[in-house]
Amino acid sequence: MVAAGSITVAVRVRPPSAWEAARLPEPCYDKVFRGDGALSTPGKVQHTAPLRDIVQIVDDRILTFDPDEKDQARAFVERGFLPPGTKRYKDKRFMFDKVFGHEARQQDVYEATAQPLLEGLFNGYNATVFAYGATGCGKTHTISGTETDPGIIYLTMSDLFQRIEDRRDEWDVEVVVTFLEIYNEEIRDLLAEPGSNPPRGGLSIREDKSVKVVGLAELKPRTAEDVKQIVLQGNLRRTQSPTHANETSSRSHAVLQVHVTQSPRTAALVEQRTMATLSIIDLAGSERAAATTNMGQRMVEGANINKSLLALGNCINALCESGGAVRHVPYRNSKLTRLLKFSLGGNCKTVMIVCVAPTSAHFDDTHNTLVYAERATKIKTKVVTRNVVNVDRHVGRYVEAINRLNQEIAELKEKLSGKRDAEKEVIRRKKAEAKAEVERTKSDLKTKVEQTKESIVDGATCTGIIAVAKAKLHAIRARLAQIDAKASSGPLTADLEAERALLKALAVPEEQATKADSPLVTRIQRASNSSAMFDATLRAVSERKSDKLDEVSVENVKLDAMCRKAEMDKAKAEGERDVMRSAVESMAEVVVSLVGMLGRCTVMIGEAAATLGGPSEGSSEIITVKVAKALDSLKKNNDEVFDKLVVDMRPPLPEGSAPDPLCFSMTPHPQRAQGGLLQLEPICQFRNLAALTVPLANRCVQV
Repeated sequence: MVAAGSITVAVRVRPPSAWEAARLPEPCYDKVFRGDGALSTPGKVQHTAPLRDIVQIVDDRILTFDPDEKDQARAFVERGFLPPGTKRYKDKRFMFDKVFGHEARQQDVYEATAQPLLEGLFNGYNATVFAYGATGCGKTHTISGTETDPGIIYLTMSDLFQRIEDRRDEWDVEVVVTFLEIYNEEIRDLLAEPGSNPPRGGLSIREDKSVKVVGLAELKPRTAEDVKQIVLQGNLRRTQSPTHANETSSRSHAVLQVHVTQSPRTAALVEQRTMATLSIIDLAGSERAAATTNMGQRMVEGANINKSLLALGNCINALCESGGAVRHVPYRNSKLTRLLKFSLGGNCKTVMIVCVAPTSAHFDDTHNTLVYAERATKIKTKVVTRNVVNVDRHVGRYVEAINRLNQEIAELKEKLSGKRDAEKEVIRRKKAEAKAEVERTKSDLKTKVEQTKESIVDGATCTGIIAVAKAKLHAIRARLAQIDAKASSGPLTADLEAERALLKALAVPEEQATKADSPLVTRIQRASNSSAMFDATLRAVSERKSDKLDEVSVENVKLDAMCRKAEMDKAKAEGERDVMRSAVESMAEVVVSLVGMLGRCTVMIGEAAATLGGPSEGSSEIITVKVAKALDSLKKNNDEVFDKLVVDMRPPLPEGSAPDPLCFSMTPHPQRAQGGLLQLEPICQFRNLAALTVPLANRCVQV
């Protein structure tokens, strides 16, 4: 923003004080007639306000002083008479480099004024920032600020030291701070040790290629907080006194100078150094004795303040009117102008922050300040040059350069070692985070498995039960088809009728189990939902991406997911296997029982045939009774075996289920579930066994 060869001028309008705000007119006005409609009723009296706004901001560069008020009602309230009246509005526009309203923050002011100067400071360009304006207009607040709302000094120093830290690897930067005040045309050191005696007449000024104050205390701060404490300490020693215009009126001009010297860290035969000075100046406010009601010493102070500011105004006028010609500028008329000599017309980039009040209580002061500020925009300075010094090294300097290089090597080694340690720490931390993330993922997956395993295994068991039922029905229906084929050619014998009735009774529970609305199908559907959720969880875990997981951790998580999947498949297979094995064992028991029945029937029939065909030991009636008793005993034994087989084929119902004579749960009896894997397919074995059992049962029925 700072243009070469000119001074940047920014205007800041402070907000109204509490005293002023109470005397400003209301923000809105009623334009309607204030009577009750009768011609005899006068309108309500409008009371005038003692103050009014005199500064109107048009945009970020233009403001209007004492704008013309088109609303006559508002004008009457503000001025007490209707325009044009006895005094017309000035309605004058001013244009500056930047205009800040009363809502502007300290950060906004800093970024638009002082911040652009910092980069040039490191390149060797001097810079000056000073606040100008009447007393009580906010100059000290803008420059110094408060503990909670710091001003340009602290914000500038904070940014400065941050930039120094950023370039520390390549440059050595030294910062020296001085702080002085000009009180009654005497220069005082605000950082002098307490109890020290200042020279009579104040410190002296020496001019060469720059302006220097002899005997100033120099401090070397390391942080912005150090500078903040220096400024606060200096402000406590600064001369202040309450006046009618300002309760904390500064009675002196304060000048904070920051000297920055920069040299490369890499030593060479010729060392190039850049030196620059940043001056931040808080001027005392111009004041009128009538406004401040000062007497005695305060009046003398005010006179000296006005004298120095008048000298500053004369210098500005001379610089504006020279038009590029060589003309005398009266810098030596005041200590202040001597200090600002190179800031106003010399080798320096300068920013002037003009502070003004917004109300008519400071009408003349605000107008004069804006006029001076406008004239300052017309100042043309010299072309700003860099302050660069080439230093040739001598023998003593070589030793210093070697020591500096050794120090730099040691620092680089330390940084390299620290960097390696930091890298190791980062790697260790990342590994720990990855391990924790993997453990958490595994724990979540384990919890999900435990939540869904019971339902999924139950579904596998129900699937096995339905498969067993279908295998039984396959064998039963095949035999029923054969019997039905015989029935189509003629009436069935009693034994075939009995066989068909028995087979139909055996088919009832199996048909109930295979129905679409059976409880087993409901449990299978519930297990299918749980299985789908489990598979979705596995996919989410396998495809999960996280900054905390490296490639090894990702593979670890994928392998764990595959392992959990295999475990779940194993549990499902074991559930189906147990059902099939239990069914095979049950049918094997049936086969054994039927074989026993068939054997007994065969033996009994053989004995009956032998009895009937052998030599007669009694009458035929006795033999018939004997054979009948034997056959009746065989029938009863067979009935008991059949009843036991049917009961054994009806395992216990699930917990909480009501017994149903037509629908049996085919869950295997717990006593039949034993370990061990079948070597052949369970369904094939069961079908073969069922196919063998049905003919045996038929044969027994026929007998």
